[in-house]
Amino acid sequence: MQNISSALLFIYNTLQIIMNGLLIGIIALVVGVVIGFGIFRYIITSKYKQMMKKAETDAEVIKKNKLLEVKEKFLKKKLHSATRKSSR
Repeated sequence: MQNISSALLFIYNTLQIIMNGLLIGIIALVVGVVIGFGIFRYIITSKYKQMMKKAETDAEVIKKNKLLEVKEKFLKKKLHSATRKSSR
């Protein structure tokens, strides 16, 4: 009888150790996922901000270049128009 109770106690203790290990593993997994998600989100946010800043800078450069092109075309047409009027 004592052999059976000591065997059951051994099995109970073994199962308790396994359950504690599983619980610690699950908690570690959850904590790891949360920390990983936070780091991933921080990196993605910083990359997004960096890309948006570069896109805005590029857009400003393109806008200025296009504006200069339009002004140049306008001045050429104005000059061409003025030379036509003066030649009449």
